[in-house]
Amino acid sequence: MPRKIGQAALISIFLLLATLGPYFVTANFLVGPAKVESATGGESQTFLEGSASALRENLSLCGVWDFKHQGASSWSKLDVPRCWGWETGSFIFYEGLALYRRIFTVSSGWSGKFVKLHFWAVNYRADVWLNGKYLGFHEGGYTPFWFDASPHLNYGSSNNLTVLVDNRHLSSRVPDSAWGMKHGGIHEEVFLEACDNLTVLWSKIDTEGLIGQSTVNANLSLYNRYSESKDFNISIEIIDLQDGASVINKSREFSFSANETREVKFNLTLYSPKLWSPKTPNLYLLRATIYIGETPLDEYESTFGVREVEVRSDGLYLNGEKLFIRGVNLREFYPQMGFTENDTIRQHDVKLIKAAGANMIRLAHNPQHPHILDLADREGLLIFEEIPAWQISAPNSSIFSQKLASGKQQLREMILRDYNHPSVIIWSTGNELRLGSYESTWVSTLNNETRVLDKTRPVTHASDKHRGTPVDPTFGYDDIICINEYYGGPWYGNSPEDLIDCFDRIRSEYPAKPILVSEYGAAGIDPMSTEFLQTIRAHWLIISNNTREYVVGGLIWVFDQYQGTWGGWDTMGIVDGYRNPLPAYYLIKELYSEEIEFNLITVYKAHLDVNFSLSEGSKLVAKFCGYDYSYQGNSTVWNGTTPTQVHLLINLTHPRGYPIKIVELVLTNDTGNVMSVVATFVVYRSHLMIRLLELDNLWSVPGEDRTAIFREMVAIDGQWPYTLWTDPPHDP
Repeated sequence: MPRKIGQAALISIFLLLATLGPYFVTANFLVGPAKVESATGGESQTFLEGSASALRENLSLCGVWDFKHQGASSWSKLDVPRCWGWETGSFIFYEGLALYRRIFTVSSGWSGKFVKLHFWAVNYRADVWLNGKYLGFHEGGYTPFWFDASPHLNYGSSNNLTVLVDNRHLSSRVPDSAWGMKHGGIHEEVFLEACDNLTVLWSKIDTEGLIGQSTVNANLSLYNRYSESKDFNISIEIIDLQDGASVINKSREFSFSANETREVKFNLTLYSPKLWSPKTPNLYLLRATIYIGETPLDEYESTFGVREVEVRSDGLYLNGEKLFIRGVNLREFYPQMGFTENDTIRQHDVKLIKAAGANMIRLAHNPQHPHILDLADREGLLIFEEIPAWQISAPNSSIFSQKLASGKQQLREMILRDYNHPSVIIWSTGNELRLGSYESTWVSTLNNETRVLDKTRPVTHASDKHRGTPVDPTFGYDDIICINEYYGGPWYGNSPEDLIDCFDRIRSEYPAKPILVSEYGAAGIDPMSTEFLQTIRAHWLIISNNTREYVVGGLIWVFDQYQGTWGGWDTMGIVDGYRNPLPAYYLIKELYSEEIEFNLITVYKAHLDVNFSLSEGSKLVAKFCGYDYSYQGNSTVWNGTTPTQVHLLINLTHPRGYPIKIVELVLTNDTGNVMSVVATFVVYRSHLMIRLLELDNLWSVPGEDRTAIFREMVAIDGQWPYTLWTDPPHDP
């Protein structure tokens, strides 16, 4: 019978371990670089790079678990993976301790195999017991870990898995604020994997050379868990995933002593390589098979791509061609789900991001589910990935030392997990750090650690310390300078034009380093206002001005609106939480478009029949916002004292023939001052997005709430016949 441990005893043990933890066994951090090659059941199987084979078996532990948070009097049920509280909304932002329990059975045929217990992510600390045996702990809420479960399983009978999760934001942790901690729980997959005791643990694959031939450097971590030495053979096959052809086959013999772990390296020549890029996301599959004699024991797979990232003083280069980044910051969040999205959401995100013309996603501000990287590899989206060091601080050297150790661990786990993804082209060691005198040590230490782990990609950190002189001194440790900027608006004040001076100041201090705007947007401005769209456009026109060749692009903050741990929403998204495109999405789609149609006689028309009831002395005015967002003149379309039907014909012609316009219908008083905005029209090519604001008694339609309604229409011959008061708008 497995020994049962009560909640009080577990929590007592945990509190002791929290003090003595460094002296106890910790989880293994060596994982497959793209993913552990296994299937976890349900939707998660879809994008697994190395699916289960006859040589590796898997048992998903996803599903319904017993759950009890500290203070609860009884067990409840909770789906895994899931952030706790989101299914009921009763304790979404709970911070503290919670117990998970799962009873399961494993096959008797697994006895004698190497069985790993995998957790893809638990936020933040996980202490794990299997059948009463303490396996160890792991800290860090976004990276994978595993334990050797082999000696502790009851084969062919019942097993008891217990996990104690702690998501408190403590000063020694990374992150150290509620921002990254309150979405607590086992929020990614859990599974068992059984393989032979002679196995491949992980790989690191990179390439050298682009034209004619490329050298594929494959580093494999091998483990002989047997109690005796083993002589064996490894066969390496590389498959072109575009046509399924096997392009490389090579084998070597090895001899490992008992319980030995060793990295072995294969240097393979790939002729006429098909390069990976956003336009040609060509992928290869490496398959490593271990044999003793003619008997295959283990098989491991990982995809990779042939591409080269280079930083020069004038820019960022991919495969020798200069890159210009048109990107978005992506938050891993969905209403009623928290961090735990599913593949349907991820696929939709990637589809929308690509359709908007973006070529890069910044995973803000932490490693996200590995399936988003699989999608990026296959769809040709670049990835900017960083550890969750968001505005971290350190009150003293002792706390900083603990933080630095945690940062190194999470950095190593992130790089080992995602090394083989060709989409990942930038590593980041933090965002908007608040470490004071320790900041230089943090950036220099972790950036150097990154270069030890990966010599093929640039490393950086995102900084908001650029509004004065001198700018952030830690820029000197970065390969590429990344800035978060919100010039103009309540946060930074002044004007977006101040970004030009910012670029000049940074360039004068660091003339050999290119600049990437890791965040830009209209912070603190109503996201449904014309000012919001104007500000975004103004920033992008400065970022994309090709007279500053050292500015390599920008990433809008943020793709998706999300609920913050303060309880409110970050409403700066270009899509809402449910991924419905907002007017800013269509603006970004226009700004990021690479296929601009410069037709100087382009005219789009909108016919609007609007029934207004206006007070005496007021005017209905159409205000046209031009390319540079200067008003091109007002046109009074109606001025009266009684309700009337207004037929408004809007002829929209872009000054440069680029078919997008922002039009406002506003009410003014006798002196011309705007009293209220009636409606905002965003015209993008063949789409018209209409936002109807609070109209009060300006119009009325029986049974129809006209507040904040969107409608998207497709033009017919460049015209939109639309009568608001007889054809009620609806959600697109």
